[in-house]
Amino acid sequence: MYFHYWWNSIVSICRAASVGQSWRCCLVSWSCGKSGVLRKKVQVGFLLLLYWCLITSSITSVPRTLEPINMAASSPSLPDKSPLLCFKDALCSMVFSALAEPNVQLQLVGIRALTFLGLLQGLLDLPDMDKLVDSLAQFILYEEDSQTSLAAMEAAGTLTPFYPEAFSRCLVRKLSKGLQSGIACLLGGFSRGRRGSSSALPYQACVKKGLVSPPLSTGANCAVAFTCISLASLCGLKHMKYIKGADWFLDYGYCCSHLCSGWDYGGTLLVCSFKQMPCLAAVFFVLLVSELQEDSTPFQQDRCLQALAAVSTHPSIMKETVPILLQHLQKVQKGSMEAGVHSVVSVCQSLKQVALQCHQNVQNYWYFHQAVVPCLMGLAVQASMQENTHTMLSKVLLTEEALSAMVLVISTACMYLSPELAAQSVSKVVALFLDGELSFIPGNSFPSTFQPFQDGQCPVQTQKKLVALLMAFVCSLPRNVPIPQQDRLLRDLLALSCSSDCLFTATAAAKCFAGLVNKHPAGPQLDELLRTAMDKLEQGLNEAPHRSQALTLLLWVSKALLLRYHPLTTHLTDKLLVLLGDTVLGPAVGDGFALLMADSPDVLGKSCHAEMRLMFRQRFFTECVPQLVQGFHTAAPGVKANYLKGLSHILNHLPKPVLVTELPTLLPLLLEALSCADHVVQLSTLHCLQPLLLDAPLVVSLHIDTLVSKFLNLTDSPAMAIRIAALQCLHALASLPTPVVIPYKPRVIRALAKPLDDKKRLVRKEAVTARGEWFLLGTPGR
Repeated sequence: MYFHYWWNSIVSICRAASVGQSWRCCLVSWSCGKSGVLRKKVQVGFLLLLYWCLITSSITSVPRTLEPINMAASSPSLPDKSPLLCFKDALCSMVFSALAEPNVQLQLVGIRALTFLGLLQGLLDLPDMDKLVDSLAQFILYEEDSQTSLAAMEAAGTLTPFYPEAFSRCLVRKLSKGLQSGIACLLGGFSRGRRGSSSALPYQACVKKGLVSPPLSTGANCAVAFTCISLASLCGLKHMKYIKGADWFLDYGYCCSHLCSGWDYGGTLLVCSFKQMPCLAAVFFVLLVSELQEDSTPFQQDRCLQALAAVSTHPSIMKETVPILLQHLQKVQKGSMEAGVHSVVSVCQSLKQVALQCHQNVQNYWYFHQAVVPCLMGLAVQASMQENTHTMLSKVLLTEEALSAMVLVISTACMYLSPELAAQSVSKVVALFLDGELSFIPGNSFPSTFQPFQDGQCPVQTQKKLVALLMAFVCSLPRNVPIPQQDRLLRDLLALSCSSDCLFTATAAAKCFAGLVNKHPAGPQLDELLRTAMDKLEQGLNEAPHRSQALTLLLWVSKALLLRYHPLTTHLTDKLLVLLGDTVLGPAVGDGFALLMADSPDVLGKSCHAEMRLMFRQRFFTECVPQLVQGFHTAAPGVKANYLKGLSHILNHLPKPVLVTELPTLLPLLLEALSCADHVVQLSTLHCLQPLLLDAPLVVSLHIDTLVSKFLNLTDSPAMAIRIAALQCLHALASLPTPVVIPYKPRVIRALAKPLDDKKRLVRKEAVTARGEWFLLGTPGR
């Protein structure tokens, strides 16, 4: 505490003094610290003060921030009459002496200060730069503390663009020697493979055969590998004169092999290196592809798939990684490799990441769209045409998990298209699903026709599941993109959503219908379409076989119209309120209110260009909650929980200012919801109450006795999430005025002794926090 007070005082003094006086004070104080008068923490303080003086000086144009300096920014020049030039020798001596100290804090601050000094062009001369590079090399190669080593690598990457010759002459040579000293046998097979021979062995195979020693320390080897790659890429090949001929490919291959085994250690640096030097990607790709062999473990495959996605930041690299990822899926399609759903999902996650990384470049994004969307749809269509549903192809690619993963990829590949490019593609996709036109799918020689909207048995039933891919495509396009044959498509989707026996298919059709309705221009065509949909809904809700499917369609159409303030929303809301009293559909309707209020991540979200008004939640709350409260009081005891569930979902998604104003009226119902046997209602109500305990203490204090009793009872709930939420609410209760809660202190402390022995660590953690807060109630100074 005294150190921080002392530090703040010095900063205040230095702000009032001149810059030169501040530096002189730091240098003199540092000298006293070196003689043993001051402790290490004081030395750290003076070094931080020096760094503060440097970055806040008005004589430089460097941004005033302690964050890492942007590598792309130009190095600021130093004026000829700068006071820094007078103190240059003393400053360098001070900072270099800090680097020699064993204290990690001194080293970190010294590296940062030295980086700043190095960015001031004209301050450090050649011997100083050699000493700087040598110090960084020592930290990178031999420092055991990973934090210091990473800081040195960051500093080296920052300074290399400004002093490439110094880093090439001093650091790259040492890194090359450091790599060679850790290699029992260089990757000769890999080198020969680069020259055109087919006898190249992957790194893991070399390890198995004893040709290459496995990494002794993954962290240390990755540190060296990262620094060598990043510095070499920044310096460029012209500065790689100490790694002659094809040897640099060997060293890079060895670096990349360590990166394959320790990707999480610093994949960001490798991505930056690929941006600077795309030829490095070829080396890394060979190793990644070798890791994607059939005998690799799922963990290794996941890591390589993530790495392929992460490095796809350069256009030339992306055009190599995307085919590799798609080929991995094609192996599943051909049955040439054993793969589960997890493998397909991992590939799709990587493809989605690539799409997000390249969407800002129109040409790259269009390439990704043309390469990925037809391929994914082609694989799924071919899988749906398999007559034998017991093949691996049908088991894996047509599972709901795999199709859901493909939906995210296709949606991401379409949502950033320009209207002109989207119009070129949407006509082909719509023709595929409505007319069975397979011309745009690669390898379109399929044994049967594709008719997902036709009635029939397998494989037609299997083809219907692919409507999810159609939904991902057409509902992600901008609103001004015309959909070919839209009326026919909407009629088919409406019929499928109410008639399919597969809940996944019916939900996908309902979401696609709702997404198109949300973007449909207002007018007679939309009115006629909605009248047809209402007739279909009334018929479906009255027929037992497909009532659940009709309810799903009702919820999604209600949300689509609610977002755009359509007049029919009121009628659909009244219909949902009536269905809350249904003994069969009532619980699902209560859960459906969460769908109406929450942000949609896909079809009806902002990312998919849905028409959305800002205050739709407040409007729905104003129109719906009074009827909910009235319905709760008049409903039969068996269905009261449905109303409480709907109310808790609405309040949980309502903006806090609106909720606080209505709290006196709604709090009795929320307390009633805590006694409901439904765990969903309990958890939603607890999440709704927790912020209100802090924002509306006067209203909550009127019900303190009931709140304490109900929260303590819920700490024994069989659901871990409810126990945690109840303990968090008890913690929040302690913030109420002390006279209100102090009478309950002994009771709460005794009751919270039991959760301290809970079998779940997270529950115990919340119990300790809440009980400690209650222990402090009434103590002096609280």
